[in-house]
Amino acid sequence: MKINVEKLKTAQAENCLTNQELCKKANISYSTLVLIKANRRDCRYTTVGKIAKALKISVNELIERE
Repeated sequence: MKINVEKLKTAQAENCLTNQELCKKANISYSTLVLIKANRRDCRYTTVGKIAKALKISVNELIERE
């Protein structure tokens, strides 16, 4: 599953979270977040859910539609 990186960055900015803070809230590794933001990694459903929950948005707002 691909995350829309621009939506991710926007939601992260709206929540005033650093990358480290987002990783801690979402319980994901920093390297995972870096790979996602570089569009070098697809996400598991659970990872997308964790990130969306940490950013207080729905999964539908976060995923990239093809």
